[in-house]
Amino acid sequence: MRKHKLVVQAFAETSSREFAAFKAGYSPTSNAVDKIIRQPDSRAEIARIQTARLFNELLPLAVSAHIDLLKPETPAGARAKAVDMAYKYTIGQTGGPDDKDPASMTAEELARESARMRAQVAMLEGLAGDRARPIDDAVAEIVEPLDDASEPSIFD
Repeated sequence: MRKHKLVVQAFAETSSREFAAFKAGYSPTSNAVDKIIRQPDSRAEIARIQTARLFNELLPLAVSAHIDLLKPETPAGARAKAVDMAYKYTIGQTGGPDDKDPASMTAEELARESARMRAQVAMLEGLAGDRARPIDDAVAEIVEPLDDASEPSIFD
């Protein structure tokens, strides 16, 4: 069982069958690694380890880089792309890998998805309302053009 854990851990970290075989003490040409990583419990553990690494290691680095991109000295195009990516992969994300095509959903699944989407819209509208700035009802001042011909213009 120890070799099984070593294979799963090494494969999750590198996605290399050869490295996983080396770490567990198998020959690089051994089929043992393939047999281990094809098992459902191994695949689930590999996915869990990789997901944990994404959230615990990669995501904080990506957020830091994203924050750096939003500084005023960063070119506008790069800032716009960073914001677009943030929206696309967070707010704009529709769900996970278990999402079903609506055409293949049952009436109950469609109702649940509809309720989930309505709740998400309500939450986003609440956020937008919290961040909206009030507009004053003040009347705009009308500024009359200066008609003082006594001083020469720079265009004269």
